[in-house]
Amino acid sequence: MSYSPGRAGRRLSVRGAEAVCTRLGLVNQVTKLHPHRFRHTAGTIVQEEIGDPRVTADYLGHHGLGSVAGYTEVS
Repeated sequence: MSYSPGRAGRRLSVRGAEAVCTRLGLVNQVTKLHPHRFRHTAGTIVQEEIGDPRVTADYLGHHGLGSVAGYTEVS
């Protein structure tokens, strides 16, 4: 499969992110690879490295701290 980049400067759509994950999964023989897994991993790394739930929430675009509680439990 070849990769064809989208329009420069445009945000990646949900379907576009899913398509990228599908291609990556096929190439690397990984099943059920979803964009949210990458988002969760990024949130976990921010929480582990910085340790401030407010920074993690801001990084992920959350409005409250309750939604990042799972990231502190993982650490």
